[in-house]
Amino acid sequence: GVAAAARTRDAHRGRRSVGGARAPGRAGARETGREVELLMMRSRGVGGVRAASVDTGVSGRVPLEALKDALRAVIISGDGFEAIERRARELERAYETTTSSSTSDVQALSNGTWRVAFTNAPPPSNGMLGPFKGESFQVVDAASMAYENILAVPPESWLRVRLRARYEALRDVDASGATWKVTFETVKLRAFQRFDVFEKSFPGDATTRIWRTTYVDDNLRIVRAARTMEAIDAARARGRAARAGDDDDCLFVMTREVPWWDYPIGGNEV
Repeated sequence: GVAAAARTRDAHRGRRSVGGARAPGRAGARETGREVELLMMRSRGVGGVRAASVDTGVSGRVPLEALKDALRAVIISGDGFEAIERRARELERAYETTTSSSTSDVQALSNGTWRVAFTNAPPPSNGMLGPFKGESFQVVDAASMAYENILAVPPESWLRVRLRARYEALRDVDASGATWKVTFETVKLRAFQRFDVFEKSFPGDATTRIWRTTYVDDNLRIVRAARTMEAIDAARARGRAARAGDDDDCLFVMTREVPWWDYPIGGNEV
């Protein structure tokens, strides 16, 4: 009944993870960081057997999984944007030099539900809605080429924002299909899962953004976002960071997620 539903829902929400592993506390994150550095040393032949690796041009020859672990570690430890940006760029470079992604690969791997583990984007993309702090998710439907951004404010997602948008892969710009032009369609604010507080439809193609997937696999996704193609190309130099109200150079690190907000909260059995 209600208790069973709550236990199931809480179990899913308790899996606050970065890339598939339960996130440790700050002390645990420091341990994770040390373990990652040790793994990276071993990958370079220091104190162990050399693992399959790639040359990132930054950290020497490092296994792709080690680069992912390093990114997870700095996110969990809260080391700040510069450290996260540096680790993200290492992983992006390794991915670019070792992966030949097709349009279908990017679409298929991006399909599904993702939790925003880190972003430097302004509200509400960063999980803030006025004075309320929530968690941000993106649900991609590759079949219909649409997605939904969800901001859920605990407890029980009592306040929820849903932004619906469609996208098109700009294959003339990016043959891999990793660059999308997204067009906002509707946004809705709902309280206590029953009261529609606010709803807006965006006219035609009036509000668009450019999203570029720079890394994607089964459980981790990195996206760079800007308002225009010119801005996202200029931002490749990473000479600036997004400020509040400025969404022309935004980094999103997302992890695969179980959509726990769809679990029943009433008397239904799970």
